[in-house]
Amino acid sequence: MIRICICDDSFIQLNNAYEIVNNYSNASGNNIIIDELSPSDIVSLISESNFSYNIAILDIDMGDINGIDVAKKINVISPNCKVVFLTSYTNFISDSYEADHVYYVLKDNATTTLPRALDKAITSLTIEQDVRYLSIVSARLNYSIPMPEIIYIEKSNRSTIIHTNTLAYPTYISLSNLLAELP
Repeated sequence: MIRICICDDSFIQLNNAYEIVNNYSNASGNNIIIDELSPSDIVSLISESNFSYNIAILDIDMGDINGIDVAKKINVISPNCKVVFLTSYTNFISDSYEADHVYYVLKDNATTTLPRALDKAITSLTIEQDVRYLSIVSARLNYSIPMPEIIYIEKSNRSTIIHTNTLAYPTYISLSNLLAELP
């Protein structure tokens, strides 16, 4: 089962994207659950560490909320989630590379381009299923860290620090419990 969320501040655009994804789901035979989220809903899910989607389709310009900033937060708390930007504007293309994403879709071309973006995202998810993740709590947030990204783990006073290519995650999980989770 693949969980997809679509986030847009325009109800009409949200429904259009839902229809495209739903048609894709029916045509592809993939078991897909689709949730439509407002910008405030997705921010709440992320801040509460309740974000559990495989694919996030995000508008970029959502009033006070920037989809690129949302994508960066998703990249940190759910690195296995594939982000697809769905927007009306080309002027955000350069900025979109600040966040990991698999596709940049213009709304004018969404009917033909969004299904290709979903194909790419699902293929990427399938390839990554072989990668194991270390699940931890750090600073009261849940993280899934891809094990190949872990460089080393160290003990510092009462905390254990997991160092990756990009970040260090302090946690109060004991070193022996962490080592038991590693291959």
